Amino acid sequence: MIQYIQCIKAREGMAILDFREHFRVYADKMRVLGKAVGAIKVEASTTLAVADNLQVMSDRGTKAPYDAVLEVYLPNARALEALDAPDMQARVEDFQAYQESFIDLHGSSFFFATVEDD
Repeated sequence: MIQYIQCIKAREGMAILDFREHFRVYADKMRVLGKAVGAIKVEASTTLAVADNLQVMSDRGTKAPYDAVLEVYLPNARALEALDAPDMQARVEDFQAYQESFIDLHGSSFFFATVEDD
């Protein structure tokens, strides 16, 4: 199984509540795309605005956390071939345009990973 992970930073100056509403819509769009390519599951998380996050950053010397994480679990890399289908191109373009409306793409990180079995 492979995993497509998006560690997302909000566009500069965006209010946290606005970001979270955009991210909720974005996660729903990803669930629709995921279903179309045979995703096993899609998980969406937003970072908690709690003092413990600041404490971890301070204690460990890390960067500020991402504002959200989106994870798509796929059975294998062949599932991604469905995105190349002509009927999917407009859906992918719509999805990417929505990304650009609220995500700091340069401050975010998108990548594929292998899911290790237990």
